[in-house]
Amino acid sequence: MSKSIVKAAVGICLALVLLFSMTTLALAATGVQRWYLGSETSAAGYEMEKDSSQTGSVAVAAGSSLVWLADQAAMHDVTFPGGLWYVYISTDTDWGISGNQSEAKVGGWDINDGWYDLTTTTVSTMFLAGTILKVEIQAGAATIYQGDYLALEIKNNDSVSHPVYTDGGSALNSPHTDPGYPVAEAVSGALLGLGLVGLAGYAGWKRRKASTQKENAVDCGINRWSH
Repeated sequence: MSKSIVKAAVGICLALVLLFSMTTLALAATGVQRWYLGSETSAAGYEMEKDSSQTGSVAVAAGSSLVWLADQAAMHDVTFPGGLWYVYISTDTDWGISGNQSEAKVGGWDINDGWYDLTTTTVSTMFLAGTILKVEIQAGAATIYQGDYLALEIKNNDSVSHPVYTDGGSALNSPHTDPGYPVAEAVSGALLGLGLVGLAGYAGWKRRKASTQKENAVDCGINRWSH
């Protein structure tokens, strides 16, 4: 393999590292993020995503629960410090008014082992304007591991079924301590730095090599004239 091909391959690899770093950095968020609950199915039940232009509804049967997964898996281990999560459920006016009829939990989802808790406790459940049920959840520090999904479980403790309207009114809000799911900002910054250092090193190596080649060419010219 020629040296020019090797150099080109090294340059492409370093450029790809930088591109990946910048992409993951762009994905990382600062503070609160919102995922809208959808009616499209996922490995665990349904999918939640950043797009609020969805339509439809799903029914939570009496005494049962449904699970929503974020539309992206954690690209690295993402540790959430403790904080308040908020779940907004667009539903009918008869759910959750008394007797702890509704519950919500935040957790992680492993594609092989299923649900795992993030140590959450429902703080309060209340109706906002109209038919939006708001659930406050206190969570301790916990990690969504690489390849796993942020997950939300909504449970119906009532004796009748209730709808969850997936038309942009139902959502999960992360706490202000959100480190940037699916990519923590610290990891993104490290990758970006690695890419920049690599490109700077490669550029420096090319300059040094070009300078050495120029000096060798001058030396050769002097030697020819000296003879």
